[in-house]
Amino acid sequence: MSPAMSQSSGYPGERFELRQHTHSRRFVVRGVPWSAYEDPDPEPPKCGPALVFESDHVVRRVRSYPADWRELPDEELYALSWST
Repeated sequence: MSPAMSQSSGYPGERFELRQHTHSRRFVVRGVPWSAYEDPDPEPPKCGPALVFESDHVVRRVRSYPADWRELPDEELYALSWST
């Protein structure tokens, strides 16, 4: 996995709580609810802003993303979550 994104540790039954974030976007792809939001300077390490994608079982961080990510159709936004 690239340093540009992270996922859950993969433990069976591990589940993330979808948190409310200011300026987050919620969307559903293939029946799975997602939340996307910008994290201005995550720690550690301080690598600059990231677009964070969360579902019940996965968290991904994308470092390179378009400024208009909120306007993308759901499927395109989901595809962006896999970019490095």
